[in-house]
Amino acid sequence: FQAEDGIRDSVASRGLGDVYKRQLNERVYKKIFKIGQPDSGAIKEGLKKIKFHFDYLEWLLEKRNWLAGEKMSLADFSAAGHISALDYIGDIDWQSKPIIKEWYAKIKSRPAFRTAGLLADLVPGFVPASHYSDLDF
Repeated sequence: FQAEDGIRDSVASRGLGDVYKRQLNERVYKKIFKIGQPDSGAIKEGLKKIKFHFDYLEWLLEKRNWLAGEKMSLADFSAAGHISALDYIGDIDWQSKPIIKEWYAKIKSRPAFRTAGLLADLVPGFVPASHYSDLDF
């Protein structure tokens, strides 16, 4: 995400999409494809970067109903797709981010996510977090 004021700390983060790819690589792909052990340092760094992005999402959602304004938009679905992958592997502390949790619950309840989409998809060989498909998580 690009900060609204145009500031983005490229050292601290390279975008939520990049963070989720790195976490999935360490936590899922290495296990499924048997290409080595997860790097705990990389996972811890990824969790810090998730917090960085979630702080920004929280800031946005404190000011408006949706990420890009007062109406749901492609920005919400794009971010929710990345967040869904992180939620699948249990890398999100929902208790510490109630504003984002409420926003994500609204997205999760959409038919495209709930029955015909992301929440129905499973990764063979990797069990999702117990709350993943629960709309009232």
